Amino acid sequence: MLVARAGWLLARGEASPEQILLLAFGRKAAEEMDERIRERLHTEDITARTFHALALHIIQQGSKKSSDSQQTGK
Repeated sequence: MLVARAGWLLARGEASPEQILLLAFGRKAAEEMDERIRERLHTEDITARTFHALALHIIQQGSKKSSDSQQTGK
């Protein structure tokens, strides 16, 4: 259902692939969503992640920005 909704958004021009994130509770479900995205939408620009993977990504991006600003002094 989520992959179909993502396809609908793309077809209508409501969103670009980079603006779409599909979330799943488990790793296996996220992997299955990734597979469906590739098969049905023919793109690898849409990401399917678990909630935990998303949280980790956000933390890593925040710590990267923090270390970058410390290096530049900003």
